[in-house]
Amino acid sequence: MQSKGLTDISVEVLQIIASYLDQPDYASLRLVSKGIERSLFRAFALKFFDCRVKFMQTDYSLQLLFDMSQSRLGPYLKNIAIGCEILCHISLDDRCINTATELQRFSAINKFNQLCDDQAILLSTGHAQLMLVEVFRNLPHLEVVEICSFSQDLYNPGIGASQIFRETMVDIRSNVIAFTYNKADSASTLSNVLFALGKAGVRPKQLYLDMRITGLPDAAFNIPSFMEKSVLPVLSNLERCDCRVALEQPRPFRTVVPTGKPRPQPLPSYHLQTFLANLSQIKVLHLGAIDGANKYRFFKWLAAPVSTERYDSPLEFKPPSSPSLAKLTELRLSEVEIPFCDLISVVQKSSSTLRKLSLYKVTLITDPDDGWAGPCARLACAGSRLEEVSMQVLYLSVGNNGIGRSRTILRFNGARGFSYAGPNMRKAIGRLVPVAKLGADQNLSFECKHEALTILRCYRC
Repeated sequence: MQSKGLTDISVEVLQIIASYLDQPDYASLRLVSKGIERSLFRAFALKFFDCRVKFMQTDYSLQLLFDMSQSRLGPYLKNIAIGCEILCHISLDDRCINTATELQRFSAINKFNQLCDDQAILLSTGHAQLMLVEVFRNLPHLEVVEICSFSQDLYNPGIGASQIFRETMVDIRSNVIAFTYNKADSASTLSNVLFALGKAGVRPKQLYLDMRITGLPDAAFNIPSFMEKSVLPVLSNLERCDCRVALEQPRPFRTVVPTGKPRPQPLPSYHLQTFLANLSQIKVLHLGAIDGANKYRFFKWLAAPVSTERYDSPLEFKPPSSPSLAKLTELRLSEVEIPFCDLISVVQKSSSTLRKLSLYKVTLITDPDDGWAGPCARLACAGSRLEEVSMQVLYLSVGNNGIGRSRTILRFNGARGFSYAGPNMRKAIGRLVPVAKLGADQNLSFECKHEALTILRCYRC
């Protein structure tokens, strides 16, 4: 009896077998025959490309992205991440390359340093942006764009890293000295990607910005007048924005004259606020690690109602308008400090549409006279229409505008978090008033505000 080969296996069984393979083995299996390649192509594309795919800002990586966008894989590329990594020159004294001879090591270093020089020219001439424009034109159904740093994506600098290793013997996935982060280059990456999307006429629904460790200057969010026609339609079409950027305060500050104020005031997050104000269709907003944004005034601005007052000062001093948040359904805050009253105001502002609230590693700042009980009760009223809430690793900080404040972790019935999904949100949050406790080992309730204040003064961070 003649034995059966791979070509005799049904497509369904073959796809099940292939689902257990990694990408190189999957690709090898597709090379067995044209019939197998046709049978497995869609499953292969869905598994490895209908998901987040990260690319580097190198000629090889961007050219590969362009080639993929023109191929059969193009329709499956819906989630693209662009890394901000800049290749860094290696000196002859660096021992990051294992070669048989010293001459081979010098040769590898020369090849890698040449790639560094090539990348610098690729970015400085604007050719990288031109390549992205052509890529995005080939991907009209692009849904998600992400701009991130390697430190947020350990061991995955992006497609092209293996090619660098094959050419130079430098493995940038494990050698941190082989790349660097220049905040100006990170800022230009954001501008280039947004400008390229606008010029290509592509309108993704989701934008992810993740530079929590490397940081990002406020100027990165600047939209000059020559970019407005291209970029503003991109921003106004976004339905989700994740902004975790460790915003850095510029020097000097941009100054504004708020309505009713006689003198200009510095606004370190001017461009970020202007950027967010253009997200008119936003449904999911995630703000994280933005403590450099003069946090107290930032969240007060976010919570403010949309102003309809006439602005009488010169327009160059006009502050950014507060976003309407008219369609916001989900708000996520992580690794930030926010006045408790501003959080309540944001929830109240978007109460007609907001259905999900998530807080992670958030410090809630409150006045000495309020403590936890009063603001928590007000949050229960403001968030009565919420359908889902998650509070994980919360801190309560008591003090006046950051001076002499104390910070203590909150526990809910002994746990460091609280989650609820259901129709009785007002009652569920209201129950947190007596069950929230201070510190890791303190069995002390917040039923009495004066007792809570005494405890907070005794347990300072």
